[in-house]
Amino acid sequence: MVTARKWMATAALASLLVPLLGGCTDHNAIKQSVQQAIAKQKEMKTYKFSGSASLNLGAGLPVDGGNPMTAAVLGSLKDSTIEWSGVSSVEPVRLEADVKVTPKGSSTPFTLPFLIKDNKMYVSLPLINKPDEFYAIDLAQLGQGGGTPLSADNLKNTPQVTSAIWSAFADAIDAKWFEQAKDPVTLPDGKPAKSYTIAVNDKNAAEINAAVSAKLPEIAGLLQTNGLVSADQAAKWKAAKGYIELQPPSKLTLLVDDQGFVRDEKLELTYKLTGADGKTSNNQTTLHEAYEQINQAPQFQKDAPAPAKTKPFDDVLKLLKPKK
Repeated sequence: MVTARKWMATAALASLLVPLLGGCTDHNAIKQSVQQAIAKQKEMKTYKFSGSASLNLGAGLPVDGGNPMTAAVLGSLKDSTIEWSGVSSVEPVRLEADVKVTPKGSSTPFTLPFLIKDNKMYVSLPLINKPDEFYAIDLAQLGQGGGTPLSADNLKNTPQVTSAIWSAFADAIDAKWFEQAKDPVTLPDGKPAKSYTIAVNDKNAAEINAAVSAKLPEIAGLLQTNGLVSADQAAKWKAAKGYIELQPPSKLTLLVDDQGFVRDEKLELTYKLTGADGKTSNNQTTLHEAYEQINQAPQFQKDAPAPAKTKPFDDVLKLLKPKK
């Protein structure tokens, strides 16, 4: 009888503990799932993309550049909403997009048609170009003057670089700050996806900022190696400490489909930037990007403009050159 009572008591205790133990969150498993999804982005060879960004950059950021044209361009971007959509392929490297910029307080956005093909970049700047006129940029020369020149070969590695950057940050952040939504979400194409978040709050802000700061030299090296920043800019980032400080509330959200690809990513950031002069600026940025038709036949629609419709990019550099 005693044995029976002990067995019943044990069974009753187990029936209470199993739901409790089952309800515990395995943050290490969640972090591993996020890392696997980030790594899988390297397998994206073709895809459609769309996104938007809302910028509210602080008054402490310099925008004049010593040139009225530079001030106008940077000033329009400093507080603005930017939207984009397009198609991209890795082999061969090709990208086409339309970027729409709406400065704060304006009801009239301007659109920048954008094309990369045959190792050349074409962009039409509404503030400078005539209708249907493009600036042609030789990607092999774009990065000259510091660092590795940006080229089609470097652009081909963009998914790998993006994955490496996200991986560096994910690796540095403690697993306990990774969360997964209980219920799946539905993507625009009807497919289910898992939702993962990393939120910056009062409890973890110092820890996450330390992780981000420690990774900046590694990120700078990746960008320089792939021709995305100059050697001088990379050196500044490597030397910077406390350059960026994330503030609560900030959050990263990733939606991962049943194939393991990140299909949607959203950054909601409140942060401080500290310049070399020690001055800080308070900033807010929301960035959202979505991907679809991954590794399917890309539907390109744009072609390179005729030579008569192009101008050398050096003309832009002359316009933006600081006035003496």
